[in-house]
This record gives sequence, C-alpha cells and structure tokens, in this order.
Amino acid sequence: MFTDLHALLVVASLFNASVLGAPIVRWVSNPVSGNDTVLMDGEGLASISNSIFVCPPGSSRGCFEQAVIAKNDSTAAFVLPPGIASSSVFEVRTEASGGSVLATVNAPDVYWLTGGANGHSNLAGYRGSESLLVT
Repeated sequence: MFTDLHALLVVASLFNASVLGAPIVRWVSNPVSGNDTVLMDGEGLASISNSIFVCPPGSSRGCFEQAVIAKNDSTAAFVLPPGIASSSVFEVRTEASGGSVLATVNAPDVYWLTGGANGHSNLAGYRGSESLLVT
C-alpha cells in the first residue's frame, strides 16, 4: 500500500545532500602522504570554508590547519602538511554553509566479503586459502 510516507521518502531520495544541507564527499585521493595534494570529489564543495583541518581519527587534538588551494561545486584540493606517512589514517574536516564536512583518508576500502562453506562470512573462504578482503 502506497502511503504519504512512501511518497515523501521517494521525493527526498531525489534530492542530494547539497540541496538539503551540508556538502557531501564521495571520494578522497588515497594513498597520500606529507606534501601531497589531496583531491576531494563530491557535491556542494564550493561552499566549504577556505581552511581544512587534518586530524587523527576521532580526535580534535594534534590537528593541522591547511589552506584550500582550489574548490568548485564538485571538487576541493589542499596540500597535506609534511611528516604524514602514506600509512597514516587521518580525517579531514571543514565547515560549510550547510554544516560540517568530514572525510577519512588513507583508510582501507573493503569492497566485498564472501561467505564460507557454512554460509557465514569469514577470512578463510570456501577452501580455507582465499583472501576475502579486497582493498
């Protein structure tokens, strides 16, 4: 049965976050290290502030403030401070007119897991020798 709630959900799904509020980040260049230029791809990025904070994950201590060197509605770029290793996971944060923006950089991406012979996901796989985490 189609209700008003269903209609509202369908209409809301047609709008992206940049129309409804804060910009969204879909992709960030990885792996990157100190003095590399980081490119962010998303929507509504022209409204972000002119500075980005590079921080350890989940922390507001030890952050570096970096200038945004280029931005438009779909991309933004900044240079990482020296001394960050390509194996370091960190967050980038900034403010925008619709809210704050947060993206994690250098974190592994899990593309899929496959189930074991018993129907459950595990690292052993079907034959016990396959690696199931693909990054």
